[in-house]
Amino acid sequence: MARIAGMVGGEPAGNASIVRRMLGHVVGEDAGIVVLASGPAALGAAHRSAPPIAADGDLLIAMDGRPLDRARGSPETVQGFTERYRRGGFADATARLDGTFAVALFDRATETLWVARDRFGEAPLYYARQGGAIAFASRPRSLWDAPGASRRPRREYLALVAAGHYRYFDQRPDLSPYDGIAQLPAGHILEWRAGRVNVRPYWSFEAWPEMSDDETVLAERYRSLLLDSVRVRLAGAERPAFTLSGGMDSSSVVCLADRLL
Repeated sequence: MARIAGMVGGEPAGNASIVRRMLGHVVGEDAGIVVLASGPAALGAAHRSAPPIAADGDLLIAMDGRPLDRARGSPETVQGFTERYRRGGFADATARLDGTFAVALFDRATETLWVARDRFGEAPLYYARQGGAIAFASRPRSLWDAPGASRRPRREYLALVAAGHYRYFDQRPDLSPYDGIAQLPAGHILEWRAGRVNVRPYWSFEAWPEMSDDETVLAERYRSLLLDSVRVRLAGAERPAFTLSGGMDSSSVVCLADRLL
């Protein structure tokens, strides 16, 4: 995965150096860091090979994770996402993604920052605000250098984690362990314009009617969906790895992957 970070507003002349320091907190010496600036914005990405970040006219875009094109089932590129944004806007371009991803796009023509996170929040994304400025990053500690952020623990969040179950770690999906640092919830878009922030969902679970087909039909449909999901996520994976719990879920994934590889 890459790591991304960015800052818009504040003192534009210093934003690029702040973003570079933000990324330096979370990547090793062997990772390349690229920071691009346009007007009041600076976006950065870090990756051991080619950081997924680009400038295209009035647009800056950075991506984290392994975004996939839902229609083709193949990895999505920065260029591909940019084309989708120009055709249908940010929400439409994001809704057409699958897989694990966080994406940030700054449009200088409209002076708007867009940020989104995948449907289940596999790719982390946090942000901090001060005055009219906003900073975001893949990791909360990256934001320690950003205006408005703090290293002081957020007691409310820590209490929820301490009293909760490990399976429900994100009981407050909008918070982080630190004061002044918020978390973008899974399946949500953040829009920043003229110092104002609007966070809204682009996806949510849909209620389906009770399935009444024969068990054999349902089992085959489930097997087909699971096989397709594993196939899509194996596509382009350089070194596939699996976490085994010993249960049926992880074992089924590995068995299907073995069939596909």
